Amino acid sequence: MNMLLDLEQIYHEFLLEQNKINQKERYTDEPTALHMSSGGHCYLKHWFAKHPEYIPEENDEQSMRVMRLGTLIHKDYENAIIWWLEKNYPDTYPHDVTMETKVYYSETVIGHPDIYIVANTKDKLIVIDIKTTHSYKWDIMFGKLKDYNPNNFYEIQLASYTMAIAKEKNIKLEHCEMYFFWYKKDNSEVRMTPLSNFYFAEASTYWKEVDYFVNNNDVNDIASIVPKHSAHCPNAKWECGKYCSHSINCQLLTGSL
Repeated sequence: MNMLLDLEQIYHEFLLEQNKINQKERYTDEPTALHMSSGGHCYLKHWFAKHPEYIPEENDEQSMRVMRLGTLIHKDYENAIIWWLEKNYPDTYPHDVTMETKVYYSETVIGHPDIYIVANTKDKLIVIDIKTTHSYKWDIMFGKLKDYNPNNFYEIQLASYTMAIAKEKNIKLEHCEMYFFWYKKDNSEVRMTPLSNFYFAEASTYWKEVDYFVNNNDVNDIASIVPKHSAHCPNAKWECGKYCSHSINCQLLTGSL
């Protein structure tokens, strides 16, 4: 029996199926929820999430492979931390390390943090967000292209996760530590950086503004928005176009892209 294996197509179909399973497990029971993973992003993105009748576009094949690579790296580090904690703190350091743990910033804003660890004394929280990045982004953050005025999307997301977990676990924010773990895909270089508690206030302001926006703008209001020229729509120019899963919806509704 001759069988030609198109591995590129097979893997793409596999990723599509995995994405369907992931979406069903995470969001089926809350189809209008806003997502902390979109923290800092364009307010229109949250408005569309609040209105599921606007179906997002599927990511292209390459984008799906890139995201899958990030997922696999995340999982490997999570498993490594679980192994390390169980080996070194079997009785004294209870922990919860999983991507599948759903947390609530509010009744309408949900998220799935990468890694968080609660001390056995129940009064300290460590939250780690794993980011896989390419060489250009790495150089913007750490190298010769360092950007001293980058967007704060990642910071708002990590602060949001931490505030949600702290609320659930009844831990004071001043007893929380936040870290980014950066993984450079080009050569597997890694770096860990702390995040200031300053971003708790920034995250709080952001979600208050988003909540007002999604609940006080109807279709006619959205149709009057001019993307790239209206405040917070988007918050960064690169959000529009191929990086937006609602670019077609946005174009049809506003006629502006």
